[in-house]
Amino acid sequence: MDYTTVILMAFGLAMDCFAVSMAKSTSLGRVSLPNFFAMALSFGIFQGLMPLIGFAAGISFADAIAAYDHWIAFGILAAIGIKMITDDVRQRRNCDEDKPACGQEPECNKSYGMGLVLLLSIATSIDALATGLVFITTPGWIFRAVLIIGMVSFAMSLTGSLLGSYFGKKIKFRFNILGGIVLIAIGIKILVEHTLPMI
Repeated sequence: MDYTTVILMAFGLAMDCFAVSMAKSTSLGRVSLPNFFAMALSFGIFQGLMPLIGFAAGISFADAIAAYDHWIAFGILAAIGIKMITDDVRQRRNCDEDKPACGQEPECNKSYGMGLVLLLSIATSIDALATGLVFITTPGWIFRAVLIIGMVSFAMSLTGSLLGSYFGKKIKFRFNILGGIVLIAIGIKILVEHTLPMI
């Protein structure tokens, strides 16, 4: 494990935070810094803590999986990446089938109530839970990873909110697909490093 890998992983996981924050601020229709900071802080905390929970839950299996931990890391990251991509494609397809409703959230979802913020934070951080297993054989990295993932998620959420409040409706880039590709690439990198150590 190294800082480059952890930072890239953090950015991959934070793409959900970025996309959701942009969508929410676009629906709000105005700049609201207290709301933006509250959402970014919540996203950062949950995204950072979920890998720690996954790590704590799986640490007892460290010896059992030591021989094929790289395959597990690859499988987890690839599965999360593929899920992010397929979820994005499915959502876009649904939008194409129902264009009048595409991108239009119900009025009740335009608020930034604490309950909604917590629900969004949990929903976007579930994928990060499984990434904690990646650090089972490199436990010295888990707390650094938690800090980096939390900080990157906070920054990406805040950036997404600010961009969305200004011109979110004009940005059509598919951030979840990019995040999925990044996570799959990291999984491949880990697999290659363990199976072909001379590269």
